[in-house]
Amino acid sequence: PSRLNHITCPDPSCSNRMAAEELGIDERATELLRSLPIDKQNLALSKLAQGLSAGKVKNASAYIVGVVRGPDLLDLDDRATEMLKELPANMVKQVIDKLKKATDVRNPSAWVARAVISAKKEQPSMRFGGGGAIGPAGLDQGATRLLGSLPQHMQQDILGKLMMQGDIKNPSGWVVKACLAAGASPNAPTKGAP
Repeated sequence: PSRLNHITCPDPSCSNRMAAEELGIDERATELLRSLPIDKQNLALSKLAQGLSAGKVKNASAYIVGVVRGPDLLDLDDRATEMLKELPANMVKQVIDKLKKATDVRNPSAWVARAVISAKKEQPSMRFGGGGAIGPAGLDQGATRLLGSLPQHMQQDILGKLMMQGDIKNPSGWVVKACLAAGASPNAPTKGAP
């Protein structure tokens, strides 16, 4: 925690590259971070510093990639963010990418809500309220249960790595393998939501 004392809330005069180094962010994640406007860089670094000081973040690079590629920096309301969680990870990425490329979006939350509804209509197997994809990143029930059997920091690490992978066709299968490799037991009780 002492390394965070002077970086807890970076401002524009702070060198974000130095802050990224001090917070343990690797070169690839730093480059991704630098692709953002300075105010979004500062917000991402501030979220990371808070997570690190609270002991909730173990892999700073994976966390930053998740923040940059995820909905955290899109100024979405809680309802739109929850709707996004109902989609599988690959569809969430598609919606976010489309939003980032869209021009003249006045209400990002409404735009995302319409995009989620449209994506669900295109995928008839998906049911509203999290039918097949019930967990974080659109994971099925089995993967969510296995992920929940791991300690919170391991859950975050696995989900961060999943976000960094990008083009995974079966996120639930990938998470199950990662959980088993991390020592999860299919019969273990759930330790906490990811």
